[in-house]
Amino acid sequence: MRAVAPDGALAATTAGLRLDDALRGFLAEQGAKRMGQQEIWRLVGGSMRLRLTAQAVASLPHAAADVEPTRAFLDLRTQQLADWFGRLATAVGRPHRQPPPPLEPPALDGGDPDAGGPGQPHGPPTIWLREHLHHLSEHLSELVAPAAHMAEVRRRPWWR
Repeated sequence: MRAVAPDGALAATTAGLRLDDALRGFLAEQGAKRMGQQEIWRLVGGSMRLRLTAQAVASLPHAAADVEPTRAFLDLRTQQLADWFGRLATAVGRPHRQPPPPLEPPALDGGDPDAGGPGQPHGPPTIWLREHLHHLSEHLSELVAPAAHMAEVRRRPWWR
């Protein structure tokens, strides 16, 4: 476990609280909703999954990777997921003049740690990290349609 909170931990906690407040306000509002609750819950579930995965990974004991290719695999997979969630945040964030590019689940490359060989994870912390990243990545396709709809709704003026 870390002795010091990771960079951005306070910002992540604050964002989680703001999400909770915004969701409660949205559900309590009267009037027409431009997005279905199923879509909202998909996006909220995706953000909770990301936050809980980050907390679980932060609580893993720190151990240097036994093999450099294992570390390279985990670094690559983490960066691919971080980039994809960054694009998701841009898509559902503040609208810009240009529509956001289409969001597709990433083709996660960088070797298969289950196939053995140089990408094989070593040691319990490394295996747990790989499992957390795999669990996070297997649900990405569920977020694409709701995110695209939210981006479309946010681009429309509120009076329409």
